Amino acid sequence: MMQSPEEDGKNVIRVFYVDDDPDLLAVGRQFLGRNQDFSVEITDSPFDALARLATDPFDIVISDFQMPGMNGIELLKKVRASGNSVPFIIFTGKGREEVVIDALSSGADSYMQKGGNAKVQFAELEHKIRRIVRSYRAEKALQQANTKLEVLNYVIQNDTVNALTGIFGLVDMATCRSVNDDYERDLNQIRGLAQVILRQVTLIRDYQDIGRAAPAWQDLAGTIHGSLPISGSGDAAVSVNVGDREILADRLLGKVFLALTGYSCRPGRPATEIRFFAEDLPEALRIVYEDNGTGVLKEEREGIFTREYYQQTGSGLYLAREILSTTGICIRETGMPGEGSRFEMIVPAGAYRSTPKEKPV
Repeated sequence: MMQSPEEDGKNVIRVFYVDDDPDLLAVGRQFLGRNQDFSVEITDSPFDALARLATDPFDIVISDFQMPGMNGIELLKKVRASGNSVPFIIFTGKGREEVVIDALSSGADSYMQKGGNAKVQFAELEHKIRRIVRSYRAEKALQQANTKLEVLNYVIQNDTVNALTGIFGLVDMATCRSVNDDYERDLNQIRGLAQVILRQVTLIRDYQDIGRAAPAWQDLAGTIHGSLPISGSGDAAVSVNVGDREILADRLLGKVFLALTGYSCRPGRPATEIRFFAEDLPEALRIVYEDNGTGVLKEEREGIFTREYYQQTGSGLYLAREILSTTGICIRETGMPGEGSRFEMIVPAGAYRSTPKEKPV
């Protein structure tokens, strides 16, 4: 597992440096790695780089141009063809203007010429990395904000208006009836529609908060335990065995665990046992949530994470997926129907670490 140098909750910049020159790799890693907010990983193989970039969320790639088997621009083109927009800087030799033009037209964010004083060269590279990553993150944040606004606009215009229309219709019918007619039925329907509106307002409030603050390192066990008193877990016995791990996640992480326990213990899906545990995978961490309730039908596994399901039940699984996705964590349901629910959260490399232990006095 990769250990991040970040200690103070700042955003670490994950740099992936690709070059077939081991000496240059070593110098670059040493120089860039001296920054506490840089995490530098290296490889001398463009093929290894391509495989890593398919699963690992780096913030920027620095690639040599001339490498055996695949040059830097060929690597860049394959990365872009896969849909990965990670910032990319190409290293070129002096006097290779045609390479620069090809690199920029292929989707490179910048380029640098090799040669000269290594200290000066890598100081310039550090400046480029900071500028490009800052710009990229700002653009991504703007895209995410625009997407959130579109979703919220749809929620307000459709679901809330429909619920209010239903309430007004029931009120009109109630005023036309005598006291002995079905007032209790109408009031229950009005109450149900009002609860829909309440869930929509809650969704708007919570959804707006997702991604508002920078992700932070959070103690996994402590966050789980902190969510239990308000999670609605009721009389269910809860066990937590996730070790001394921290994960880099949105500051609303507690709402994820609140949503999971709330889903298990809502009416119709009573669970008496709930457990959390974690296990290491190659280059990832798997956090597992299990209960002994009624489980989830296979055809419903994706549906429970949709906004439509949230509207009908108030389950926060829709928000849970959105919260986790801000740092590349995915969630899915993998349990056996009738044998309880099982939710797996896969945390990518760089977004988890062991909790720093205090040294004994």
